[in-house]
Amino acid sequence: MAQYIYYAIFLVSILIIYLISFFKNREKTLSALKIAIDHLKKGLTIIFAAMLITGVLYVLIKPDFIKLYLSESSLITGILIATLLGYLFPGPRYIIYPVAKFLLLKGAAISVVLVLIFSQQLIDVPDGMFIEIKMLGWRFFIIRLIVATAVCIIAGLLGELILRAVGV
Repeated sequence: MAQYIYYAIFLVSILIIYLISFFKNREKTLSALKIAIDHLKKGLTIIFAAMLITGVLYVLIKPDFIKLYLSESSLITGILIATLLGYLFPGPRYIIYPVAKFLLLKGAAISVVLVLIFSQQLIDVPDGMFIEIKMLGWRFFIIRLIVATAVCIIAGLLGELILRAVGV
């Protein structure tokens, strides 16, 4: 219930800011509101896509697969698979959270889910690759891809060490 109070306070604050802005400069405020609505539409589309992906995962990925390849018993394999899966997920960070929650609920190791989130953000193949190659070149992209992949794998192993040290 307290969470909804924070959301309500946040929304009221935004409305107050828009009202103040509206009285100072109507044109700029209406332009900002139009931009905000466009971003909201795009964001809702991405969230809807994330929910669809998660729904498909519920159907396609069996608990046996998660236990066999993504659990603590197969940590290295899980970290490598999570790194590769992170390559493939497009979009902003919040698109990966429903997938991460699904994997955790089905028994994936926490460090594997950490790597999935890291790799989706650090590597950014589907979204940023073409722009990055065009602006910075293939060589830069390949070097960054190798370094980011290594960082994700090391982060997963380090995360697992920390989790074991604190007894999780």
